[in-house]
Amino acid sequence: MKTEELKEKLNSLITTVDSETQYWFFRTMSGSYFEDYFQNGYIAFGYDKISSKQINDLPEEENAARTLLKQYIKAIYFDLTENRVALAAGQLLRFYREIKVGDVIVIPSFESSEYAIGIVESGIYVYDDIVRDAGCPFLKRRKVRWIERL
Repeated sequence: MKTEELKEKLNSLITTVDSETQYWFFRTMSGSYFEDYFQNGYIAFGYDKISSKQINDLPEEENAARTLLKQYIKAIYFDLTENRVALAAGQLLRFYREIKVGDVIVIPSFESSEYAIGIVESGIYVYDDIVRDAGCPFLKRRKVRWIERL
């Protein structure tokens, strides 16, 4: 589906655009987790060795939080490039601080042949099932109510 088609479909599904609602395009590891996210009603983010406590204890100020988080990531994931560390820090902060209940999520399948559109229904929770299922292994999650699959 082309970008313009997706925009038109989003416009038809979302009749009122609330200025408080954010719209997020959330990757699925090249489509690997698309079905799992869709079937089980969630999205997830990796870097599981960085705890929710570490992220929640970061300073409120964005630059200070990002700097400290990059230090945590470098210390644990020492094989990442500086660019990848910076990208991971920014994504983690957005996942924790910016995505809110009621926001709209769009996820792509493999090669973007399909999309799912949903509404965030929870804050972050840590999936702590000791026996991991065959789906997404990421522990930091948010519940999503999927409203359309295109």
